[in-house]
Amino acid sequence: MVLLTAQDLIEEPDFIKDVADYKAFFAKQSQLYTLLQQPEVLLHVESGKHYLIKPKIREPSSVPHTFYFQIICGAVAMMIGMSVLAYNFSSTSARLYALTGFSFMLLTFSAAAYSSRELALQGDLFRFLNAVNHGNAFIFSAAFVSLLWYYPSRLGGAKFPALAFALGALAFLSEIFLWFDNNDLTFRYPILLALLTSLILGIWQWVASRKDPLRRAAVKWFLLTLLLGLSNSVQNFPD
Repeated sequence: MVLLTAQDLIEEPDFIKDVADYKAFFAKQSQLYTLLQQPEVLLHVESGKHYLIKPKIREPSSVPHTFYFQIICGAVAMMIGMSVLAYNFSSTSARLYALTGFSFMLLTFSAAAYSSRELALQGDLFRFLNAVNHGNAFIFSAAFVSLLWYYPSRLGGAKFPALAFALGALAFLSEIFLWFDNNDLTFRYPILLALLTSLILGIWQWVASRKDPLRRAAVKWFLLTLLLGLSNSVQNFPD
């Protein structure tokens, strides 16, 4: 018998702060997935009633709209990034922009796969998809920070972007190998730091482009993206 709790139904395991609970979540998902492979499952509810459930393969029509929305957003971001790169392959800014599009695609595709599940995925597969999601979140963040370093005006040398990617890789490794007992330290705080750094660079670019209306217009769009991303990240922080 497996006891269902509200935590088993969350779309994103990112909301689980404690690493021990995080690992237990994926183990529980494996238990539920194995149980659902049976032809029949007996469900007991608190009222004392019993229900006999016959699991079946999910039909495309039963998949929530959020799944398709994430797939479309990721595909569009990737195509826009590749289009920009195709016209200016030698540009560092174009390459970084394309990298943000490609990493955003992998980020949304992986999230769509596990966040739209009805109840459970095989635990190892779920953990892998979550790692793909987080790894590409770090790549996206480092690429976005680096893009603001180079565009619309170059603010300095190549050491800063290299540092951004190195810190992103370090944060990802700390999460994969569970170096800390708190997921805030391994994922949320690094992503928030990247967003705040991007905001500072965006303001710096705004000041640097004060005499160039076209460049200032480009900075406006970046700052709008940053504010949306920052508000979403703060909103998704657990209590």
